[in-house]
Amino acid sequence: MYTYKVVKEDWNGAQAKRSRRITRNKPLVVGGLYVHLGKGFPGAYRVLELLEKEENGYEEK
Repeated sequence: MYTYKVVKEDWNGAQAKRSRRITRNKPLVVGGLYVHLGKGFPGAYRVLELLEKEENGYEEK
């Protein structure tokens, strides 16, 4: 499991003031821009930093 610090970003590159913590199963690129189009908090998010990488003994193929 990977925990990241992300911030919402507008289409013109303006970033929000508050950041969020998200947890994902697969690694994301720090500095990368990702789009969430589902329920909850839709929009574009910029990954600022990797906060925690948890090793669980599971190896992806």
